[in-house]
Amino acid sequence: MKQLVNIGLLVSFLFGYMEWGKDQHSFLYQIKYDLLFGQKNLLESITHPIILASLSGQLLILYCTVKNNSSKKLNVFGMILLSLIILLILLAGINFIG
Repeated sequence: MKQLVNIGLLVSFLFGYMEWGKDQHSFLYQIKYDLLFGQKNLLESITHPIILASLSGQLLILYCTVKNNSSKKLNVFGMILLSLIILLILLAGINFIG
C-alpha cells in the first residue's frame, strides 16, 4: 500500500500546473524535461536550490517506493521537499492574482 501512495505522490507532483504572463503555461513534468534534456549545461541548471530540492524529494520518494523497509523519516522528508515546491508555486500564483 505504501508503494502505491508513493507512486501516486510522484505522479501527482508532476502534474502541477503553472501559468505566467500571456500565453505562457506549463506542467511540472514539461519543465523538468526541458531542464534535464533541453539545456546544454546540465550541471548549471540542476544546482539551483529549487530544482535540487525538487529532484531530491522525488529521488527520496522513489527510493522509499523501491526499498520495502525504508525509513518513514525519509519518506516524510521527501514529501516535505515536494510540498515546499508546490507551496512556492501556490504563493507565486496568489501573489500574481493580488
